[in-house]
Amino acid sequence: MTNKKIPQSQSISGSHISGAQIQMGQSRYGNITQNQGDNRSGVEFAGKQLTVTEIVDLLNRLAKELQGSDLSLSHKEKAQKYLEVVKEDVQAEEPDKEQAAKNLKKVTDALKVANETTAEGKKLWETVQPILGQFVLWFGVARGFFGLP
Repeated sequence: MTNKKIPQSQSISGSHISGAQIQMGQSRYGNITQNQGDNRSGVEFAGKQLTVTEIVDLLNRLAKELQGSDLSLSHKEKAQKYLEVVKEDVQAEEPDKEQAAKNLKKVTDALKVANETTAEGKKLWETVQPILGQFVLWFGVARGFFGLP
C-alpha cells in the first residue's frame, strides 16, 4: 500500500445551497459525496426571480383582494397601511428587501389574525396565499416567514 496523495477538488456550481450539510472526500476506491437532507428551511429556490414591477403588480393584486374582501374596516385599514409601506420599500431606488419583508409580514400577521377570528378572514387568507407564495424568492425568506404552509 502506498501513501500516494490523490488530487482532490470540490465544485458546486449553478446551485444555491443554504443551511445544508455536505461532506465530500475521496478514498482509494473513488469519490465520496454525502448530502444530509434538504435543509433549505422552506426557502423557495425554483422559479424565476421576479422584477420590481412584477412585485408591485402582486402587491397591487393583494391590495385589490384586501379591498374587495368582507373584512372589518379595522382589519382592512391595518393591513392596507403596512401594504403601502411595503410598496414604498420595494419601489425605492435601492430596495431594502429585509425591511420590506418585515413590513409584508405585518400584513400577513394582520390577515392571519382575521383568518383565525372571522369567516371573511379565512376566505381572504385562502385567496391570498398563492400571491404571498410568489414573494418568498424575491425577499429571500422561507414560506413560513409569511405564515404559509
